[in-house]
This record gives sequence, C-alpha cells and structure tokens, in this order.
Amino acid sequence: NFFLAYKDEKNKCIVTDNRAIAWRYFTSTFWFDFVVSIPIEPIVAGGLGITVRDTQEAKFVGLLRWLRIGRMYPIFEVFATIQHKQILPPVFLTLARNYTYLFYIVHWMACVIYFIGRAGNYGEDTWIGRDEAQYRLRPLDGWADYMYSFYLSIGVFTGFSNEVFYKNNPAEAIVLCLYFAINVVAQAYILGTITVLLVKKDVESGEYRNAVINLDKYLSDKELPKSLQAAMREHLELQSYSEKTADENILKHHPSTIKQKVLWHLYQD
Repeated sequence: NFFLAYKDEKNKCIVTDNRAIAWRYFTSTFWFDFVVSIPIEPIVAGGLGITVRDTQEAKFVGLLRWLRIGRMYPIFEVFATIQHKQILPPVFLTLARNYTYLFYIVHWMACVIYFIGRAGNYGEDTWIGRDEAQYRLRPLDGWADYMYSFYLSIGVFTGFSNEVFYKNNPAEAIVLCLYFAINVVAQAYILGTITVLLVKKDVESGEYRNAVINLDKYLSDKELPKSLQAAMREHLELQSYSEKTADENILKHHPSTIKQKVLWHLYQD
C-alpha cells in the first residue's frame, strides 16, 4: 500500500521514503486493487435497471462479485513471509498453505456448481433439482444447500463419486471437466510440496545412516576391539554433528565483515 516500506532489490536496502513507497505502489498493484474494490455488481445492476435479485438477469450479474477474488493475492505474500522468517515449522507451514489453497479451490467450485443449479431454477435437469437430491435438501435451509455443494465439490476433487449428487446436464459436465483439469495441477502441487519436504529430510539423514551401515559392516569384518569400535562410532557421530555446526557452513551465508567479527569473538584467546 501507500505506507508499507519495501526492500530495494538493486541496492539491498529498506526504502522508507513516503514518496518512493507511494510511487512504487501507484505504478504496480494500485490499479488492480482499485478495480477489484469497485462495487461493479450494483453499478451494472443499476445501469440495467435490475431491482429484483431473483430474476435470471440478476443471477448472472451477480457473477461480477467474483472480481473480489482479486483481493486475495496478498495471501501468497503472507505465506512467503512466514516461510522466510521461519515463523512456523516447515511441516506446519506446508500443511497450512496446502489446506488453505485446497479450501478455496473447493469453495469456489462449490459456488459455481450451486450457481448452475440456481440459474437453472433448480429444475430436474440440474444436479440439485433431481428427485434424489431434493429428497435430501427439501427440509433443509440455504446453508445445507451450500454444504451439499461443498460436499459434491470435494467429492469431485478427491475422486469419490456419489449416488445422489452428480452432474445432470451439459453445463455441469463442462464445468466439472474444467474442474478436473484444475485438480490435476492442484493435486500435483500439493503432493510435490509434501514430497520435497519429506525427501529433503530423508536425504539429510540418509547420508549419516549409510555411513553408520558401512561402519558396522567394516567393524564386523575386521573384528576390532570393542573399545576401538566404540571410539569409531563416537567419532562418526561427532563428525556428523560438527558438519552441521561448523563455522564455514554457518557463516558462508554472511558477509566477510560479520565473519571476521564472529571468528574474532570465538577465537580471540
């Protein structure tokens, strides 16, 4: 926004000048934020003379509310900040981020699926207007309609079918086909982030595990004294710990001035 300081990637410094901040925001995302903040739906409805919300025209004009989704892009920056500052452990951050993305994908598709039935006046050719579905939904309120839409959406996302709620006309079939295409990418992303997280940890422990296995095999073949075997195992464990906390491994990410100060403080005696 107009008051949030930013990092200058070229000079590697934090910019706090109000004019520089305002100009950067004005020339970047200001116009996008401005457009998605305009109440376009009532403006268009007033221009078309629509005063009743249940008419067919009003239902489609209501789709303009989807422009509000554009306000959600800062969520990517929130997760990036949490990851950069290590506010949450990687496992919890990955799960929180994936479940957040999953919820919004399923929620948006549930809204689309429900809108198709609503635009079709809940007729028998819609998924929500068939006799089996109406038997479930008739005694319930609007929130139950949304929950069943959400249930259908998450069922499609996970690949589990349902004997009551399923597509029932070409429009629903087209939307679900597009949904399947989105699901392929979303599921690949979710599985990929979790796999990378697990594999990274496994690689770190795998090197030490292989070293221990090779040492045990070597000691069993050579029949060394018990005291010498214990000393070799202790040395291997110490070496593994030292590699993680060695000065060169920790200080390699810092400039030379900080390295010199740290080394001087540690080894001045």
